[in-house]
Amino acid sequence: MLRLISVKKIVQTTGIVLALLYSLVIAWLYVKQPRSLEEIKTQAAVEANVYSIKQENFNEGLKLFNATQYLPAVEQFKLADPAQQDATTQFYIAYSYYLQGRGSVSDDDEMFKLGLAAVERCLAVAPNRIFEIDRADFDIRSADALRARLKDGLEVTPSDFNPLNWFKKAK
Repeated sequence: MLRLISVKKIVQTTGIVLALLYSLVIAWLYVKQPRSLEEIKTQAAVEANVYSIKQENFNEGLKLFNATQYLPAVEQFKLADPAQQDATTQFYIAYSYYLQGRGSVSDDDEMFKLGLAAVERCLAVAPNRIFEIDRADFDIRSADALRARLKDGLEVTPSDFNPLNWFKKAK
């Protein structure tokens, strides 16, 4: 009789634990609201601290970026970092939008807004909110400087109407 009770308690306890685990999974899915199985895997990897970018997409994005094909590069970078958790990838996205949006006469505000959002994501995941890239061919190498340039490009100032400044931006 005593043994039957203990087996019954074990089955009940196991059932309660499984029901609680199931309800936690349902609550997590409700909060995260993933749209696909791939997104569920990505979010679970982030939660478990085992997330990494898709290196083949990053390499393709870098190849396109170096060939000055910035918008296709952004698409590859987004595929490489779907959780937006890699500072380097987010910096390349921001820099791509910056390069695509800067003009010799005026800057594209939409591109600069997208770039500003990406640089903010970069800083949010960077250690101590500091990020610098080691590329000598970049005019702007730090995320803080890029953020300042993007913000400056979104503001309308009297220097925007100075024809001498129109030729400084083109490079």
